[in-house]
Amino acid sequence: MTYHSIVDALLVMTSVLGALAGGAIFQWLFGFNFSVAVWVGYIACFGMAVETGVVMLVYLREAIDDRGGLGRIGSIGELREAILEGAVHRLRPKLLTEGAAIIAIAPMLWATGPGAEIIRPMAAPVLGGLLIADEVIDVFLPVLYFAVQKGRWRKLHPATGGIEA
Repeated sequence: MTYHSIVDALLVMTSVLGALAGGAIFQWLFGFNFSVAVWVGYIACFGMAVETGVVMLVYLREAIDDRGGLGRIGSIGELREAILEGAVHRLRPKLLTEGAAIIAIAPMLWATGPGAEIIRPMAAPVLGGLLIADEVIDVFLPVLYFAVQKGRWRKLHPATGGIEA
């Protein structure tokens, strides 16, 4: 509903797939069975992945809007430049936010005091999901967004014949 586009919503949801993969890998590496704590960790991880995916998509959309929208972008090369610019602008704040979360969560995996039996299984999917979803959002989301926008650009500019000037 925010983007008025099911495609953009599905693009954001790709970050959840990265979070699921990373969470499962860390759950397996640390040997945790499924429990309520693990599921809570997955829920937290999915929330963080969607949040950072949404912010990345906002930056990508703003980069295109700053150039006047798809209608004013003259070539696919210019579209690629705009999307790259949006992704790079988002990189620093995203890495700082996720870095702080990772630094805060990592020690929980080796906790031994009271409550460790709950916090350790909860932290594993969160940390693994953040690490993998971070790569999905930084690399694959802009690439997928470019592919979608390239198709939309070609529909708006049929006279160019899809020339990638």
